[in-house]
Amino acid sequence: MTKMCPTCGFTGSPDGFVGSFCRNCFDGHSGELFKKPKFSDFQYCVKCKKAFLEGKWVEFTD
Repeated sequence: MTKMCPTCGFTGSPDGFVGSFCRNCFDGHSGELFKKPKFSDFQYCVKCKKAFLEGKWVEFTD
């Protein structure tokens, strides 16, 4: 069975991979691969089901 790295396209045996990424891409970008997006404070009212966005309360759906 071979795997393909989604970053560089390298194909090889699963031994040369860390998760989905080849070792080169994982080592070179591991800090970037696992960054969580930053969100500003998010306020949500469970009673009226609205969220406070851009300075006003608005309808919020998933």
